[in-house]
Amino acid sequence: MKLADIYLDSFPYGGATSLVDPLMVGVPPVVVEGNALRFRQASALLREIKMDDLIADGEESYINLVVKLATNPQLRQQKRQEILEKIEQNPSFLDSLSYSTQIGKLFQELFQEWQNIHAPKTIESTDKNSLTSEFINRLIGCVNLYEIDPTDQSLIEELRQLRKQIADFWLAVAPKELENTYQGKIRQAYQALLKSGIQNEPQTEDE
Repeated sequence: MKLADIYLDSFPYGGATSLVDPLMVGVPPVVVEGNALRFRQASALLREIKMDDLIADGEESYINLVVKLATNPQLRQQKRQEILEKIEQNPSFLDSLSYSTQIGKLFQELFQEWQNIHAPKTIESTDKNSLTSEFINRLIGCVNLYEIDPTDQSLIEELRQLRKQIADFWLAVAPKELENTYQGKIRQAYQALLKSGIQNEPQTEDE
């Protein structure tokens, strides 16, 4: 690979990890950027190291760029040096630890955003302590009645609503608060629900 002057990326389906080899030894690649993911992976790597001038937008510009590099050894050497300097800076696609940390933060932000959108308004606007004290009494009472008469359909419907509420409650709790929240009074309601036969009742579409 070190003996090569130019690396011609496959077209129209560009490479991905295959582009790392020429970059590691400073061989200037020429890639074509398409309009779908499978056409843009190689160009994404070049954009990451700010080598956009090696990205063609079509077949004609691809050929022109190849000819330009092939007939200009000074330009090839310049691009080779630029690439090696960029690679020495350990870009994100070579730094798996840094990249995975960034991805992890992104997932957390996306999950938090989802929680903010889907958290039930009744839970958002209600103090957790007052919610749990009323909720526990109601849930445990319904569970006790269900154990006495598991055929009472009105009671089953109420327990289904409570089951959905407690699921919504957990979804509304921030991940870092889950453990502390579970140690509170809501734990009693959750355990009562798990031990009840209502868990064997099929879920509705709303649930």
